[in-house]
Amino acid sequence: MKILIANRGEPVRRAIRSYRLMNHQIVTIATDEDITSDWVAESDECLTVSSYQNAEEIIAVAKKSQVDAIWPAWGFLSENADFAKAVTDAGMIWIGPSSEVITQMGSKSEATRLAKEAGLQTIPEISIDVKNSETNIKDLQNYCDEIGYPILLKPALGGGGQGQAIVYAKEELEKSWQNVIEINSKLFQSGPVLVQRFFTVARHIETQILADHQGNVVVLGERECTIQRRNQKVIEEAPSPALSKEERKNLIQSSAKFAKEVGYQNAGTIEYLYFDGKFYFLEMNTRLQVEHPVTEETIRVNGEKVDLIQAMVKIAQGNSLEFSQADVKQVGHALEARIYAEDPSKDYRPAPGLIESYQFPQLPYLRVESAFSTMPATISPSYDPMIAKFVVWGESRVEAIDRLVLSLNSTSVLGLPTNVNLCKQVLNHEVFQSGNYNTAFLKKYPEVTKPANQNHGKLFAMASILRHSMYVESKREELLSDVQTSLHHVLRVLPTDKTQYDVGYHDKKLQVSVGEDAPNHFWVKKEEWCIHLKLLQRSQYDYTFIIDGEIIAVTAVLSGNQLNLNHGGCSYIFDITKQGEASNKDPHAAPMAGQIVAMQVSEGQSVEEGDELY
Repeated sequence: MKILIANRGEPVRRAIRSYRLMNHQIVTIATDEDITSDWVAESDECLTVSSYQNAEEIIAVAKKSQVDAIWPAWGFLSENADFAKAVTDAGMIWIGPSSEVITQMGSKSEATRLAKEAGLQTIPEISIDVKNSETNIKDLQNYCDEIGYPILLKPALGGGGQGQAIVYAKEELEKSWQNVIEINSKLFQSGPVLVQRFFTVARHIETQILADHQGNVVVLGERECTIQRRNQKVIEEAPSPALSKEERKNLIQSSAKFAKEVGYQNAGTIEYLYFDGKFYFLEMNTRLQVEHPVTEETIRVNGEKVDLIQAMVKIAQGNSLEFSQADVKQVGHALEARIYAEDPSKDYRPAPGLIESYQFPQLPYLRVESAFSTMPATISPSYDPMIAKFVVWGESRVEAIDRLVLSLNSTSVLGLPTNVNLCKQVLNHEVFQSGNYNTAFLKKYPEVTKPANQNHGKLFAMASILRHSMYVESKREELLSDVQTSLHHVLRVLPTDKTQYDVGYHDKKLQVSVGEDAPNHFWVKKEEWCIHLKLLQRSQYDYTFIIDGEIIAVTAVLSGNQLNLNHGGCSYIFDITKQGEASNKDPHAAPMAGQIVAMQVSEGQSVEEGDELY
């Protein structure tokens, strides 16, 4: 069968691996920006498109290529009922649930109604039709007063946290409402907005569904997705450490009942809030989830793992499920950490750009899912800044945590800030290790978002030496590239005595002197300390030092005045300038990519410091 994967990046490479084992022919799509990406080279055929969300164009190129089936993965068009219907209307197989079910579950209010009919508990809420009625803010305030704060405002047609706002107090309601209405208008055609009671100390638990066209439904256990930032998951695990055997059994039974009653087919996920021993239905995602690997790693059917992507194809082809609920066993424990190009210490600010080097350990228990197989690679500002997913399995939860921490400790990403240190700090936190945590974890323990230890004198010393040696090397190459430059002149202009640098790391700034006693024997001096280092070896990105008898291996890359140093899985980005030289950082550059949606001034208008421009 010839399958087109209507997506980009990591899910495409994940599907290619499974489809290869089934001997299917693989077709991918790519925009001009992505045409040199790894998944393009790994596919049998790649078709160019203008956008991953242009359903009409994707169907047109699929028909022209005589594609048999389309899988949308997650994100983009994966939960677009019109796209699903158009695929089947064009005579191709849609690898996913029917367009009718996607429509039902895509409406949060309709999904909630059906959940109530199936006997599931639901969160107190009202649905407001913002397109056909003017909402009286006073009435809205009265309702919120009645059910109690905090309140969650979310577009009924949205997903993945898009357009949501949490309102903690009455005085925040009006402004938050207007923001949600504006986003809802842009992204979801001014569909209904749900006003819900928000549980600040709940847990986020979901069940994995597989259902065939013959009415058979199985639930492949549950996943815990409680560690979140900006309503998006960071660390997931299976099974949940919070549930008793009886709770798990009841959850599986009620999930299967709901899926059967709505006529669900193929893979899907039912999401719940777990609070005070009760499960409250949130929504049903009519697609495979990003975090599906933790289910694949822990579920066994007749002793074998289940490949969910292969199962989706078999169901779409009309095949019955090859097993029943009685055959499903949950074995061991799995954890997943999502590695993002972002800065957790700056409110998780995305950090698109160039990854110079990306190294992770080859361990038997580590599964890495990533969009990239070759370096350098680019994190585009147009899409989610995920670099990779690290998935580990262990006999126990303790072993799985230890294995994931070890894997992260041996990981190096150079060129961009990442959340690797955040993931490690969460995994090592006593509250997470106890299993007794909730969705407020990252807010309650903000110390896990802080940058890696910035008071480590050895790190400042190594960063200064690397910046100095790279500066010397660049000057040497610059001078030797001029054939008229004599060796005497090269030696005369290169630093032979101490050189002074201003070294900055987040809010900490040092002035240091750097010198070389002998080849590869350096010293770094500040007023109160002096550290001697020997540079044992160096390669393109790898450096090994001896400091006070300790051998320390790091990876590093220099971009302008920014030195990105990675040690023990932690990324440190230093801003280092030679004293007397100006920084090459543009003081007018925005800290991240964005779109200007409104200007507060007009051309030629005089402005003063502090005036709002946009």
